[in-house]
Amino acid sequence: MGASVTCPHPSRRGALCAVLALCAVSLGSSRVASGAPPLPRLAVHRAPSAADCPDAASLAAAVERVMNRRAVEPASEGGPPAGPGGAPAGADDAAAGPGGLPAGAGSAPAAVGDAPAGAGVPSGAGAPAAPAIAGVAPEFEVHFLRTDATYTAVLQAGGRARQLSSEPGATCDELVEAVALTVAILLDSQPAPPPAPPPAAPAPVAVPPPRPPPQAPRGDVALELGAAGTVGMLDPLRPAAMADVFLRRSAWSAGLGAVWLPRQDIEIAPGAVSVGLVAATARGCATLLGELDAFRLSACAVSLLGAVHGAGKGFDPDREAAAPWFAVGASALAEGPLFGTRALGWAARATLLAPVVRTRVTIERRAGAEVGAAVTEDPALDPSPVGLLVGLSARVSIF
Repeated sequence: MGASVTCPHPSRRGALCAVLALCAVSLGSSRVASGAPPLPRLAVHRAPSAADCPDAASLAAAVERVMNRRAVEPASEGGPPAGPGGAPAGADDAAAGPGGLPAGAGSAPAAVGDAPAGAGVPSGAGAPAAPAIAGVAPEFEVHFLRTDATYTAVLQAGGRARQLSSEPGATCDELVEAVALTVAILLDSQPAPPPAPPPAAPAPVAVPPPRPPPQAPRGDVALELGAAGTVGMLDPLRPAAMADVFLRRSAWSAGLGAVWLPRQDIEIAPGAVSVGLVAATARGCATLLGELDAFRLSACAVSLLGAVHGAGKGFDPDREAAAPWFAVGASALAEGPLFGTRALGWAARATLLAPVVRTRVTIERRAGAEVGAAVTEDPALDPSPVGLLVGLSARVSIF
């Protein structure tokens, strides 16, 4: 139910209130509320002789005062449909019944009752209103008329029409109170809309289990095979082959290997000298940048220990000899994975070497065959004091 309705203080209006309540219940019994409809629409039509009666906004305010809440929506005002001769049907100068009231309105000074169709009601007012439609606001339509000293209000609602009349000589304001009370009773008799359903509980959010912290790789043992180019290790430019076995960890690596410079002939009249180098290598590196299973840059200390082999060709006599060769140096090492797997990788290095024991290859020449003839030495190989090795290797993890 809506807000309660209070009748005026005891008077002739108090008796009118009781009658209005009974009429309103009969009018409101056919109204059906559905859901939470918008506010009902209230339309007011005033005959020219009843121009001092309130418009829709003023009547809506009177209903609001009775119900202590905003209850109706005032509609734009329009005059009642015209009757014969252009005058509004039911006006004081229209066809009147006894006492100057609209036909069928009765002569009681303050009467409330059913208005016969077409009797004192503007054209169409007595006809049943269209049935209520679900979701459409019900309408209240009020026609104010005046006959001599009596004001009449015809209220259409819920498919029925009711007629209310004021006392002779009274103002329209007294009739307005009765109309507002009737509208309030009609609204109060409507069933209250069902409460809104409670909001649905939010679906539980699945929380994925926390990922275990990644374990840092402990390291591996890898085999590297590669090729290199050398400058100044034996002669100005010579290729080389490399092989290494490494123990790799996140912060460091260490390994042993070998480097081989194949023999090449050095032309010197009247023959040639074939010279080559084989050396064992040791390397220790510290990681500067990167991770074990990703790109990594390291700085290394390197030492090489081996022997230089030389053999004469086309000399008399031809001789062959070997001499020790030892060098230390430093290198920069870059490495990374191949094909996105830890098992395969690549490595590139640049090593700067300084021979500690340098080996020179010379050719002895005698001035004659007799004993005591002068002997001279022609150098066939005189290595540079600094050498450079630049190589590229493929790596495979053994375990």
